[in-house]
Amino acid sequence: DGILKIGNSVEKIGFRAFTSCAKLTGDIIIPDSVKSIGNESFLSNKGFDGDFYICSGMASIPSRTFEGCVNIKSIEVNSENQTYYAKGNCLISREAKELIFGCKNSVIPQDDGILKILSSGRAPAAISNLSQSRLGIASFTPAPVVVVTLTI
Repeated sequence: DGILKIGNSVEKIGFRAFTSCAKLTGDIIIPDSVKSIGNESFLSNKGFDGDFYICSGMASIPSRTFEGCVNIKSIEVNSENQTYYAKGNCLISREAKELIFGCKNSVIPQDDGILKILSSGRAPAAISNLSQSRLGIASFTPAPVVVVTLTI
């Protein structure tokens, strides 16, 4: 396993920068210098099979950024990040209460008031009693979903 570690001088990861890079495996570590990620930057990277770590300064992650990254094991966000946080291995926007991305070990937190699940790379492993929800197109493809109970 390897690690994709972006250099500390990088401020933005562009549109489709690492799309379909089949030989990239292991962890994804995005440093504090990166403030935004372009749409589909990591699209269809099934090789990433480790942890995904988001830095403190990350302010923009489009919903399709990690679509098709179905083997990521965990999602972590620096506790000083003002825009996003991770809970239950889900990437969640603080202000909008949107679940941006889930990995193969994600479980949607029941106590965080999540209002919307965006189209993302992987459906959380278990979804239960998600009230007042709105689901993005293709929110749960191609992943198998273990439990779905939506209370609206």
